Amino acid sequence: MLKLYSYYRSSTSYRARIALNLKNLEYKVVPINLLENEQNSKKFLKINPQGRLPALEINGEIYVQSMFILEELERLYPSPSFFPKDIKDIKLCKELTYLLATDLHALNNLSTLKYLSRNMRTSEEQKISWIQHWIKDVFDKVEVRIKAISFANFPFNNPGLFEILLIPQVYNAMRFQVDMSDFPIIKEIYTSANLLNIFQNAAPENQLDFPKDSN
Repeated sequence: MLKLYSYYRSSTSYRARIALNLKNLEYKVVPINLLENEQNSKKFLKINPQGRLPALEINGEIYVQSMFILEELERLYPSPSFFPKDIKDIKLCKELTYLLATDLHALNNLSTLKYLSRNMRTSEEQKISWIQHWIKDVFDKVEVRIKAISFANFPFNNPGLFEILLIPQVYNAMRFQVDMSDFPIIKEIYTSANLLNIFQNAAPENQLDFPKDSN
């Protein structure tokens, strides 16, 4: 069985869980608590010297960096595919996926936010403003791009790489009180995706390490 080192609220862990579910793969989750700095423990650094989540073990081999993990899952388990069949849809899928991965996630990940707080001495309000700014900036671009195509043909019935990246970021947006009424298409994709067990089972609130006393 595959083994996923994960934190319930980590966006990259979340995307890995969705990806594994989409591939119909059985896996065991090993929780790593980012708030308690377990990613930098000696034990975990032997697994992933980068000290990052997620890490995925397949047949004794460790894979790190979520985008590479997704590539390897597609290579090792090609069916069902993360990609639509039409070449134009594949292009759009990759375009939007890398927009989310590079222009949004990197700016709002935990290490960046810790640096803002500790080194730049930003207040909690300033940090939240930073998070909201970059979510809105990228969501604006995603919304406009999808709106330019025939939305009726967008592949709700065959979620793939784009949704793997998008859903965790919408979760973050809602967590940090971004007004999603500005992004009706993204909101509809999020709502539709979360009707599926694939996404429900990957959701933070359904993970082993989700705090029992969390609201």
